Amino acid sequence: MQKMAKQRRFLRCSDSSRKTELELPADAIAQLGQGMVEDLVFSADRQYLAVAARTGLWWYPLPSMSPIDLWETERGMVSAISCSADGRWFTAGNGDGILKLWDMQSDICVRQLVVQNDVVTPLGHTFSSDGRYLAIFSKREDTVHIVNPVDKTQFTTLGDDRALKGRRPAIKPLTFSPDSQLLASVSPTDDMSGDFVSVWHLETKERIAYFTDYPDYVYGLSFSPCGRFLSIGCYGGILRVWDVFTGKLEMAQINYGKYRMYPCYSLEGKLLAAALYHYHNMESVDIWDVANEKKLDEIEISGRVSCARFSACGTQLAVASGCEIKVRMLEKLEGHISSSICGHTGVVESIVFSPAGKTLAAGYQDDHPRRLWNIENFHSQPLSPVHAVDMNHGFHSLPGEKTYYANQQESRFFKIWDMRTAKCLMEWSAPEKPLWKTFKLSPKADLLVGGHRDGILSVWEVGTGKRLYTLTAHTRSILSTAFSPDGKLLVSTSVDRTIRVWDIRNGKKVGILPNYPPLLDTAADKREVPEILKDLKLSSKTNKQLCSRIVKVVFSPCGTFVAGGLSGEIRLWKVATYDLFMAILLPPGCQRPYALAFSACGQYLASGSWWQGTDRVSIRLWDVATGNNIATFWGHPTDIQDLAFSPDGTLLASASFDGTILLWDIKPYLHHET
Repeated sequence: MQKMAKQRRFLRCSDSSRKTELELPADAIAQLGQGMVEDLVFSADRQYLAVAARTGLWWYPLPSMSPIDLWETERGMVSAISCSADGRWFTAGNGDGILKLWDMQSDICVRQLVVQNDVVTPLGHTFSSDGRYLAIFSKREDTVHIVNPVDKTQFTTLGDDRALKGRRPAIKPLTFSPDSQLLASVSPTDDMSGDFVSVWHLETKERIAYFTDYPDYVYGLSFSPCGRFLSIGCYGGILRVWDVFTGKLEMAQINYGKYRMYPCYSLEGKLLAAALYHYHNMESVDIWDVANEKKLDEIEISGRVSCARFSACGTQLAVASGCEIKVRMLEKLEGHISSSICGHTGVVESIVFSPAGKTLAAGYQDDHPRRLWNIENFHSQPLSPVHAVDMNHGFHSLPGEKTYYANQQESRFFKIWDMRTAKCLMEWSAPEKPLWKTFKLSPKADLLVGGHRDGILSVWEVGTGKRLYTLTAHTRSILSTAFSPDGKLLVSTSVDRTIRVWDIRNGKKVGILPNYPPLLDTAADKREVPEILKDLKLSSKTNKQLCSRIVKVVFSPCGTFVAGGLSGEIRLWKVATYDLFMAILLPPGCQRPYALAFSACGQYLASGSWWQGTDRVSIRLWDVATGNNIATFWGHPTDIQDLAFSPDGTLLASASFDGTILLWDIKPYLHHET
């Protein structure tokens, strides 16, 4: 692992405490955030921490924790990593189900495996203690593949080979015994309500132990140094130790509360456990001496804790949330956290520039802290942790460099915040019905609109918290809402496949934007869109299910157009006449334009797609007048969640599921010749 000190490429990190040069995609000027953390592993010599993120595989030396290398940037989406005990082999699996094997002595990738078109989950593969075997967990079938990394042959397959139905929990641990003769694996119950643990003998390929009394999911496995005992950690604070050969329960601890348990034996045979707990704004990791029932330490971390990993000998512990990583040296329990990383961020759901364009506000998924990014130096300011419990949220900019942030807590409590001061301006409680992912402030921030799952739109007065009225024409979940620039109109789209226009001043419905079946299916005859619509109008009236589901709607700055994104198309309607003005049929690879934004001048429309099998996801810049695609940017490895133009129109910000924001220089593409 000493070769890791050689830097192969630099990336520009936007951490306020460090400056590391980043290799950026063409036309991008900055990357905000280092990507969401998926997995962690210590190197065999305990000198480095490898971090699997959606942006790639990061390497951090201990204890400085300043990044020195980044692998797998071609695709990114690294979701699971593992290192052999002797340090020779290293594996990384990505979200496409591709597992790469490196020989660290020669510093090259020697093999690439496609795991049955499967997603390689965290802890989904691991090496035996002697490095002879690599166990790979299959997510779609209840099997574990055993591969010999030396001669690249598959040794055997263990399991029942049963097809699994339904969604499977992401984390399924595997662990070898110290003598590399046994493998413990986790499988789900038939109804997916819990897990059971199997212990396999590799030479005979027989299951020698079978533990089934787990009411919930298993998160951690660890063999004792002698190989006789297996510790199993579950959700709900349950930790049990079994004698593998007799099937006897040696110890049971069930008093850890609602924790997820990750056990680990030290070389001396001491059983340690990391207990991960999160509930609303409480995020902590407790470290326990299990045998003595003694709590050794507690780690506080920002954001929801996603994983905890011990080093092989149990002397180090790394914990990660989507936005922070902390490493604890367990040999010195009287000390504090030895090092931390704060550059990683969670899934970015929404972004907005301040009116002067000096800052960019970003809202992150789940309970990750919201951030204000300084566009000049790319530093960020996280908001107060009290913001970390919202379910839905919305941003809005007002003159004077003010950015307001609205969030919903526990389905019925609302708060309006000043982003710059982190001050709560007002709060109130709403009806019991939970809201869908639609939550908008009006242009003057005097009204708040929320969309219910049953299709109802509720309108509140921000100053008083009073609900003014409800809009009840939709029959199914609200997908998206948008205010006109003057704040007089509201457009809403629903799962019921209708797009409705409301006078927000009195709560009256004033129009319906026409919806049609997907035009992409009829574009092969190369007719003009108006001619195609003549044939589609009748079918759309007689069979509503043939119509398209408009997932996203946005108003143009002048209020003339409403743009809508659906699978395979972008549509523009004229607000004055409620007519379809233009339909842009999208090329393969960008079929889901669920992120849309108009430039401040209204001449350009940006669209971002979801991932559909390409290495990178496209962001496209369109001329509104002609529908021409005047520029395409490739940078994020996965879904584009939101887009925003700077007020002067020279920058485009893209927020992604990978946990980063890219800033694009679009000046070369403005005022083009048509």
